[in-house]
Amino acid sequence: GGARGGGGMRVADFMVPAARAATCARGATVRQCLETLVRGGVGSVVVLEGSAPVGIVTKSDLCGAFLEGVSLDAPVSELPAARCKIKTVQGDLQCAEAAQFLEENHVHHLVVVDEWGALAGVATSWDVSREMALDAKAWPWNRESPLFKSNRRGQAAVQAQAH
Repeated sequence: GGARGGGGMRVADFMVPAARAATCARGATVRQCLETLVRGGVGSVVVLEGSAPVGIVTKSDLCGAFLEGVSLDAPVSELPAARCKIKTVQGDLQCAEAAQFLEENHVHHLVVVDEWGALAGVATSWDVSREMALDAKAWPWNRESPLFKSNRRGQAAVQAQAH
């Protein structure tokens, strides 16, 4: 089961959707996983069995595997990170709750699943930090206000606040 949350800015509002997330099948090789990570310019690859996430492999995991002499032709499922029970969240998790989840679990990547356990998206600690900073910049305006929405990064609200 994944962690859930209430109202406010939700992880689903800023996550990378599953269709654009870096993924590989459990049967992929370490080389294929590494190619996905490098070509995608990302820090992690979600390992899938069907549409369900069963692991996540990060740059750090691949560096460790390299130091241990793991063959690039080995199945990614042999990497310790791909064998660990993955902790997931649901898209309705509030941003502040996501930050708490990251801190409590000592991870930098949120694997978001839908109600059926299929991959819905991915978000990073960077994404969560950025959204929390945007919330702070939007104050005292609600991020749903036309003033704030005029520029996704909140520059209208920041400029208005400065005058």
